[in-house]
Amino acid sequence: MRTFNQSQGMFTIYDPGYHRVAPELSTPARAAAVRFEETIRRDSIETGAFFSWDGTMLSKRSGQVDQVRFLPRDLAGTAGALFTHNHPSGLSFSCADVGNAIGLGLSELRAVSPAYRHVMTAMRAWPKESTIQGVYDEELRLAYGDVADMVNRGELSVQYATAEIHHRAWERASTRLGLNYIREAS
Repeated sequence: MRTFNQSQGMFTIYDPGYHRVAPELSTPARAAAVRFEETIRRDSIETGAFFSWDGTMLSKRSGQVDQVRFLPRDLAGTAGALFTHNHPSGLSFSCADVGNAIGLGLSELRAVSPAYRHVMTAMRAWPKESTIQGVYDEELRLAYGDVADMVNRGELSVQYATAEIHHRAWERASTRLGLNYIREAS
């Protein structure tokens, strides 16, 4: 018997054959968010929307390639809502994304790209908004080293390094900040 396999590295979430997971639809808000995400995930500009617990869209806006802005009137009644948006870059959350989730008292923060979904919630309560950037920056430095080692060992293609660095930084920062964070191939 002969076995054929990849010649180097490990099978990663970035490989085309990586197992894609079905989205979690346990609440009306999540089900509505997933339907919305499927319409924006391949867009070249950011679009975001807030959903109430019952799946009602509260507010929606489109922006630029790397941001979407909401006016104060768009944010009325969004406390406790779920917010989702697309990231054309394919990267995970920005510190501004997480800070806004905290400042608005959201129930869930989500970002989608053509191949991935990122989800963040608070374990008990959101941390202080002022702590996010410092913790993230510390973990980002460590993630750079981890990912550089993966690239050097042939475990990760350099083209995926930036996405992996930001993902690993949020994995680490979330643990320190009491947040639930996942990235799924979707």
